[in-house]
Amino acid sequence: MENSQTLGIVLAAGKSKRMKSKKSKLLFDLAGNPVIKHVVQKLFDFCCDHVIVVTSPDLEDDMKSFGFDTIVQHEAKGTGNAVLAALSYLQQNRQFDNIVIMCGDAPLFKPETLTHLSQSRSLFSMLISKLDKEDIDLPYGRVEIAEAAQESMYREAKAIIEYKDATDLQRQIIWMNSGVYKIKSELLLDLVPKIQPSAQTGEYYLTEIVSMAASQNIRPIVIECPFNETIGFNTRIEFERVSHLYQKDLQDSLRQLGVTFLQPDTIHLSFDTKIGQDTTIEGNVVIGPGVIIEDDVRIKSFSYVEHSTINHGATIGPFAHIRGQTTIGANAVIGNFVELKNSIISEKTKIKHLSYLGDCTVGAQSNIGAGVITANYDGFAKYKTHIGERVSVGANTVLVAPINIGCDAMTGAGSTITKDIAAGDLAISRTKQDNKTQWAIKFKSSKTKNS
Repeated sequence: MENSQTLGIVLAAGKSKRMKSKKSKLLFDLAGNPVIKHVVQKLFDFCCDHVIVVTSPDLEDDMKSFGFDTIVQHEAKGTGNAVLAALSYLQQNRQFDNIVIMCGDAPLFKPETLTHLSQSRSLFSMLISKLDKEDIDLPYGRVEIAEAAQESMYREAKAIIEYKDATDLQRQIIWMNSGVYKIKSELLLDLVPKIQPSAQTGEYYLTEIVSMAASQNIRPIVIECPFNETIGFNTRIEFERVSHLYQKDLQDSLRQLGVTFLQPDTIHLSFDTKIGQDTTIEGNVVIGPGVIIEDDVRIKSFSYVEHSTINHGATIGPFAHIRGQTTIGANAVIGNFVELKNSIISEKTKIKHLSYLGDCTVGAQSNIGAGVITANYDGFAKYKTHIGERVSVGANTVLVAPINIGCDAMTGAGSTITKDIAAGDLAISRTKQDNKTQWAIKFKSSKTKNS
């Protein structure tokens, strides 16, 4: 990045009408974060010293709740008018020599693309993409390239034509506008106030500054980037495509670190998911925010993990639910239909079937039988269960918290445990079995005679 400072301006004032939602598309969840937070964070991470968000009055409180520096566009009169609303901020903060402008619904730009843009020394640079034949009818703005620059290493833009204003011939132009620009602040301050409203819509298009700059012999340098990075969204179907591409990017980055995904189209990761080498994620797994998975782990199908840490060599699932700041120890086994919440499960412990442990610690090499639950909530407060090392909890045991079970202790199957168990003890809490000799035969015989 240059020694001079760069300000990011994110355009986030659209109405999102085509999403058919009560909320803005910018607030839609994308891999555990609102779309707008992805965009702002990428600008901070890769090309900007500070970012401001130009938004509508309806979204101002939401943007401020994310900690964003916001400018309100009081009338929805187009992208040019949105940037015009931000110029007063720029005039009051002269330390920013460079401005990067980006749309709030474009979360797919990769670090290398934004870094390349940030390193441009041109007065005016912009990202463009090349349309393939199958995409040529997509309704994106087209970029006219100056003829002398067609075969040059550095292409120069002459104008951007909005698709709805383009002629049939102009719609065959293969260069698409991405909506991302880097421009010197003084040039932006000069050009934006001069934008004239569209005769067709009355809106002020920011794209006009390209031809305006060219008329002053300042032709923007265009930087080509992959089409998939430029994709935004206005409908639910388009959002699903963005979400799919974002998931693919997350998985690709983890594959490079040695992670295997089985049936990858059915796996959902979060923006902050961390997974170690030689870990395998099976199909239909959802990994929510705040998850760290170490090396050599296997997450089996239909499991859901969020806000938890899984240490090396552990096996999870199938059909497991791990949540609420749970930590799974090394080489532990968490089996089918097991739910863990706010618990610490130590190394080599096994919880293999149909159990719920909440607000619980379990020591190393313990075994929790099928159907075990911690009764940790009385309707008012949560209570802790502490289970020591090498403990065997029998099937269908209810542990009524708060309770402590010492190391090497055991519980009998079907017990309801309400008192602490000392180390090495066996606890059994169930009614005495009473076998009635030949009672079943007599009962069945009486029923047969009466039928």
